Amino acid sequence: MILRRIADALRRQDWVTVLIEFVLVIAGVLIALQVNNGNEARAAQARLDRYVDELRQDLAAEREEMLRVQQTAIERHAALSYLLGEAIDWSMPEVIVRFGEDLVIDPMPGVEVETGQAIFNEVLTLYTFDGQRHTFDALTNTGEFQLFNRRPIARDLRAHYSDISAFQDFESNYLLPRYLGVFEQLHENGIARFDEVEVEALLAVVRDDPQLASRLREFAILTDVQYRRLIPLIEETEALAARLEALQ
Repeated sequence: MILRRIADALRRQDWVTVLIEFVLVIAGVLIALQVNNGNEARAAQARLDRYVDELRQDLAAEREEMLRVQQTAIERHAALSYLLGEAIDWSMPEVIVRFGEDLVIDPMPGVEVETGQAIFNEVLTLYTFDGQRHTFDALTNTGEFQLFNRRPIARDLRAHYSDISAFQDFESNYLLPRYLGVFEQLHENGIARFDEVEVEALLAVVRDDPQLASRLREFAILTDVQYRRLIPLIEETEALAARLEALQ
């Protein structure tokens, strides 16, 4: 209809009408574009809000899991320290020299150690961190992470999940092999995971088997490392959750 009116006006050389019709066409296109852009912006914001909420839920679950892993590490370290202290008079060193660098060891939080079968059970209780990165992986795999790209938190989210991967590599490559090594050495002494083992019998085995004692010492030190490496990760998790909340 508009094109017909413009054509008629051109034939009549009615330039005012032609100008008015062109202005109306351009205005209509601009309004349509603005409405479309507004709809797209609202849809993008809705998707962003949904992802922010899901990320916050993931971070909350991460934090709870980290705290659970930490608490288990505290209890395991206390049991290991008791066992090694009673058996071979060993205590956690204050400084560890590693690759020419001094690693200062602060005392871990203390917990009361139950003697008897509980010592054996605590020594062999290990939780590792699985993590909750479903939303982050979905964002990166689908390209939806672009919703965060112009925000400083995008860089920090990537850094956080890189730190998580590094921590999980530590558990897989260092902590877990030492844990399995303790099992192997206990089997050499005829002790299985679900045996009933009195603490005095366990102390005697540790005293008589230097290899078991050395594996337990390594396991105790790496248990301390597991606990300490979780401290900055928990702080990161809490800070990111607070910043995500501010985006909503």
